[in-house]
Amino acid sequence: MKNVRIITILKKIYPYNGFIIKMQNKIILENGATLLINSISHSNTVSIGFWVNVGSRDEDNGQHGYSHFIEHMLFKGTKNRSYLDIAVEVDELGGEINGATAKEFTYYYVNVAKNYFTTAFEILADMYFNPSFNEKEFKKEKDVILDELDSANDDPEEFINDFFCTTLWGENSFGYPVIGTRDDIKSSSLKGLIEYYLLHYNSKNLIISVSGGLNEKEITPFVNQVMTNIEKRRSSEKIRERPKAIFRNKFQDRKIEQVYFITGRDAYSYRDSERYPMILLNSMIGGSFSSVLFQEVRERRGLCYSISSSYLSYSDIGEFSIGFTTSKKNLLAVLELINKLIKKIKKGLIKKEDLERAKKKFYGNYMLASESNEWLMSRLAINEMVFGKIIPFDWVMEEIRKVSLDDIYFIIDNIFKEKELAISAIGPEEIRNEIESFNFNF
Repeated sequence: MKNVRIITILKKIYPYNGFIIKMQNKIILENGATLLINSISHSNTVSIGFWVNVGSRDEDNGQHGYSHFIEHMLFKGTKNRSYLDIAVEVDELGGEINGATAKEFTYYYVNVAKNYFTTAFEILADMYFNPSFNEKEFKKEKDVILDELDSANDDPEEFINDFFCTTLWGENSFGYPVIGTRDDIKSSSLKGLIEYYLLHYNSKNLIISVSGGLNEKEITPFVNQVMTNIEKRRSSEKIRERPKAIFRNKFQDRKIEQVYFITGRDAYSYRDSERYPMILLNSMIGGSFSSVLFQEVRERRGLCYSISSSYLSYSDIGEFSIGFTTSKKNLLAVLELINKLIKKIKKGLIKKEDLERAKKKFYGNYMLASESNEWLMSRLAINEMVFGKIIPFDWVMEEIRKVSLDDIYFIIDNIFKEKELAISAIGPEEIRNEIESFNFNF
C-alpha cells in the first residue's frame, strides 16, 4: 500500500455477546490522519465519522462559539457541492448525516448501508477539506445560531445546564456554553472563522472512525486514494489548561412557576482510575429509576417531577452534579431531603447488593449501546483522542468487575465535602435568598 504508513495495527478479536464479531484496526495515514476501523462481519450498515480534535474549550476570547459555527458552515456547501447537493446525495443513499460540537472535539458523521460507503466517505471528506465559506450563507447561519441560542435560553431545562457550567467553571472557554456567547457570535466575521478553520482543520488533527460491515481491505485503499488528493496543511499545537472549579451560589430570576436547580463539583477525568467507581456511584445515587434520589424524593414523597445525578468526563477533569425541578413551595423540603440522604450515603446506605446491581446495569447498558455502529464509531474516536489507543471491551468490563465497596466509599468521601459544591438555580425572585444563602452541611 504505497501511500499508507502503518504505524500500529491493532488486530485483536474480542469475545462479544458470546461470539466473535469484532476486529479493530488503527492506521496512521501518510498525511497524518488517523484511521480507525471496527469491523462487524454480520452488519449490513456502516457509520463513518470525521472527528477533529478541537472544541469550545480551545477558543480564545472573542471566539466563543467558533467551533460550533464552523460545524454549521461545513453543511452549507463545498467547492464541489451545494448544501442542497449534500442533502440530496445523502437522501438518495437512505442515509443519515449530522454533526456535533463538544468542549473537546467536533465531529461529522454519516450512517449508510455498507454498499454506499465510498459515496458517503467522499461527501464527508469534501465537507471537511473543501468548505465553500460563502459570505451569504455565513450571514444566514449567524442568524440561525442566534435563534438557536435564544431557543436554548428560553428553555429552562436546557438553560440551567449551561448556567451551572458557567457557575462551576467560570466565565471562560470551558465554562461558557458550547454554542458560544451572543457578543462573540454577533461580532464574528467570515475571515475570523476561516482563520480558525485553517488553524485546526488539518489531516494531523483528524480522526476518521468507521464501524460496520466492512473490513480493513475494503476500507483502507479507498480512504488512502481520497486522502492523497488532499492538500496538506500546517497542524496546530494546542495547550489546554486544566480548569479550576469555583464553589459559589448563583441565581437567575425567571417568571416561571417551577424551580430548576443543579448542584455539583469537579470530579474525575477520563484518565483517572477512579472513573469507573464514579460511574457506578452516579448510577446508584441518581442515574436510574431505582436510584436513591429518584426513589426517595420522587417516588416515595412526590416532592418533584424530575431528579437525577450526572457524571461527565473530559480529558483532564470531570463533573458530578445533582439536578431537580420542583415547585417553589417544595424547594426547601427537597434540599433538606437531599442533604439528609447524602448524610446517610456517607454513613453506609449503599450496600454490596446495590453495587452488584449497578455493575449489571452497566454491562446491560454497554451491550445495548454496542448494537449501534454509530455508538461504536464514536467510542473508537473518543478512545483515540483521550488515550491514543483503542480500549478493549473486556478491559472495561474487568475494571468494572474489580470495583469494591471500599472503592465506592473512597469516592463518596472525596466527592461529598462541605463547602465544595457549586449551586445554580433559576426560578421566581422570591426564592433568591433561599438559594444564595443555602449550604449543604453533610
